[in-house]
Amino acid sequence: MTRKLLRAIGILSAMALLSLPAQAAEQAAPAMPPNMAQVWLTVLLRGSAWTAEQTPEAQRLQQQHVAYLDELAKAGHSLVMGPFMDGGPIEGLVVLGAGSLEDATALMEADPAVKAQRVAIEIHPWWAAKDAFRKTAPPPRFVTYYFAFLLRGPEWTPAQTPELVRLQEAHLANIRRLAETGKLVIAGPFADDGTLRGVFVFKTETLDEAEALAGSDPAVQARQLVLEFHPWLVPAGALP
Repeated sequence: MTRKLLRAIGILSAMALLSLPAQAAEQAAPAMPPNMAQVWLTVLLRGSAWTAEQTPEAQRLQQQHVAYLDELAKAGHSLVMGPFMDGGPIEGLVVLGAGSLEDATALMEADPAVKAQRVAIEIHPWWAAKDAFRKTAPPPRFVTYYFAFLLRGPEWTPAQTPELVRLQEAHLANIRRLAETGKLVIAGPFADDGTLRGVFVFKTETLDEAEALAGSDPAVQARQLVLEFHPWLVPAGALP
């Protein structure tokens, strides 16, 4: 099998868990194919001490924050990281290859900006293909991907009715189609059964194109899932 096909299979296997209730997801998790792995997706949010004012203290903390994230990458703890470029309350993401939630939390709480409450963290267990993240050589050149959180929509329900089973099959068929285009490069569910269900990452020329591709998902059209998009700046070559 080609790497592209293996990634598509991994995407499908992982995304099949998106619409399952907690008990069913727990039962399905052991069947996760060997090309998938659990990582820890850290959402970097504006903390209680965040300010847009560029004071000397804010600049010092930002420099320490960037230096600390660089150290995480050099030590092999972070798999990929980068800022969101839309100026919202989410500053960016760090994907960690830590062994546990406690390990991931300890790594992120050591960040000087987190200690100073300039940055707050929210960490989710996330399933992704093992080959989804690649080391890059310094100095990095940055490129834009389009990252979408998939959240429970207004019509979401844990019930497994025949109609929802058909919808899930159509959802997976559409994911297969998007993966085969090469434009859906990463997808996978969160494993904590919260409002956030999973992730799509697109490599497209524009946000409009990414939104149109994601909007073709039958589960999105049925309002079982809703999308929240962010332009994500990451080192070139770090993602497929």
